[in-house]
Amino acid sequence: MALLCGEKSSAIRSTLGDMAYEASMERNNNPDRAEGTRKAQLDPPILIYVYTVPGANDGATKENYASVCCAVQNISLAGVAEGLAVTWETGGITRHPRLSETLGADAEWSLTGLLSVGIPAGPLESRRTSAENFTTWV
Repeated sequence: MALLCGEKSSAIRSTLGDMAYEASMERNNNPDRAEGTRKAQLDPPILIYVYTVPGANDGATKENYASVCCAVQNISLAGVAEGLAVTWETGGITRHPRLSETLGADAEWSLTGLLSVGIPAGPLESRRTSAENFTTWV
């Protein structure tokens, strides 16, 4: 289940920004850093909060989580292939105790992560280490 956050100027975005600011201040007590976390909720054109739905049993729930993680990675790769900047976040606001309620998510859902999608400020450069540097073929 994915919840797309509304326009950058929407009330939900403002609430999420405030929640991120408060959580950052509690952790770090650094207003500049907290403002950066607020902006991370306000600035990206698209925010996608991705949830895993519980299965009929523990095994099905784990399978659902794994499937959702694969889907999130594929969404990220597709976005980058189209020239977008995509980050997958699992900290900060994603751990806020009021997040799911604020987003209107079902209480049984489990947050898998947040995708922030935007247009990069400049050209993206690959920093990939060659597989030859850490692969031994036998």
